[in-house]
Amino acid sequence: LAEPYLTHMLMKKSNPSSLILVVGVAIAVVISAVYVLLYQFQPLAQPWNDVWLYAIFVLAAALAAVSSTMVALQFRKADPPRQVWVHFSLGLWCWAVAELIWMIYGLSADDIGSVSPADIWWVGAYILFAWSFARQYQLIFSTSKKRLAAWLAGIIVGGVVISAALTTLLHAMG
Repeated sequence: LAEPYLTHMLMKKSNPSSLILVVGVAIAVVISAVYVLLYQFQPLAQPWNDVWLYAIFVLAAALAAVSSTMVALQFRKADPPRQVWVHFSLGLWCWAVAELIWMIYGLSADDIGSVSPADIWWVGAYILFAWSFARQYQLIFSTSKKRLAAWLAGIIVGGVVISAALTTLLHAMG
């Protein structure tokens, strides 16, 4: 049902989304190709190769955040999907900040501890992603706010417990 509509919209010359999609895919392919080239062949002298490798992650995260923000801005404040997209976009912005911090750490620190300031931003991103997905779930399945809060709390607590268990296990393994 959705496929013919999607195909029709992408092939329609007056649809600006089709151009955005083509440009987005082209940018993703170029970024991926540059990353593979830099990672596999390391054509630049150090530290420039590492600078560009880290910068690609920052760029990709920032482009995702900008794209998501643009989608969020297409909705009116009263539109229920806006909450989903705003929180998802904030999560992507947190991710971009975390990548930038990690880039700075990776290029300047001799020894990076098991927890860094970037981790705070990544955890914040995951919380915002979970909230966004929970809100999307609520919109699709008409779930009560109480059940949504319980579902979201379960995801957060479960994530923390699993992360702590895996961290403990990895440290024990050396």
